Amino acid sequence: MGLIGSLLDKFRQGLQRTQELVLAPMQRLLGLQRLDEDQLEELEELLLQADLGVRATGRLLERLRFELKRSDTIDPRNILKDELLKVLHAVPSKPFEASGTQVLLLVGVNGVGKTTTLGKLAAFFKARGEDVLVVAGDTFRAAAIDQLELWG
Repeated sequence: MGLIGSLLDKFRQGLQRTQELVLAPMQRLLGLQRLDEDQLEELEELLLQADLGVRATGRLLERLRFELKRSDTIDPRNILKDELLKVLHAVPSKPFEASGTQVLLLVGVNGVGKTTTLGKLAAFFKARGEDVLVVAGDTFRAAAIDQLELWG
């Protein structure tokens, strides 16, 4: 089967588990027009498992509870969509404009572009005349420090 076939199988298995444990139960709950408190708590747990984030999940549940008080039936899918669009469109008025020392931590799985993004951010701050210190946190990856030195 080979290495690539084996990796693809693991990836498929992971996606299938996500579908079974998170997405299918979430679709079931979002298909309901009336949610009780137990179902809202289950939805909260599923949204957190799906990495929506604590603040966005809280905001969504607050909106769902509000809409449930106003109406006998709601469309949770539309409410979720509306709230997610609000989160995605919310842009800080002045990103990276804090005074004093700033610390940025980039976290993610292997190969998603953290080091490249870090290099671009460092260049951005240097072009603005700011001092930049780049630190390798992934000391287990052989080329992490070399790659940061190159990008820095």
